[in-house]
Amino acid sequence: MRFATNYCQNLHTYMEAESITTNALATKSGISQKTIWVVKANRTKPTVTTAEAIANALGLDARVMMGDGLTADQLGRSARIGRLLDKMLMLKPEQLKSIQTIVESMTAEE
Repeated sequence: MRFATNYCQNLHTYMEAESITTNALATKSGISQKTIWVVKANRTKPTVTTAEAIANALGLDARVMMGDGLTADQLGRSARIGRLLDKMLMLKPEQLKSIQTIVESMTAEE
């Protein structure tokens, strides 16, 4: 259930940072305000359908939202990361290894 908990926490982080109300998100997502509130408050875990609908309404990627301890800025880039992930899944193993080397070199602590 760690991924569902991460999703709830990240939803809370993003909505707070962007000053998005549960009412506004309910209107945009088609998910009830109560459901959004209980997910945001981590009182219940969202179904896959609910998580996807909420993420789509926010312009985010639900898969990335399951990451641990993301910032609002990182979450804001989640749709872009999701599109990259989809493309990376199509790479050959040696191509993926090249991408991994590049990313690791860019994120290495100095």
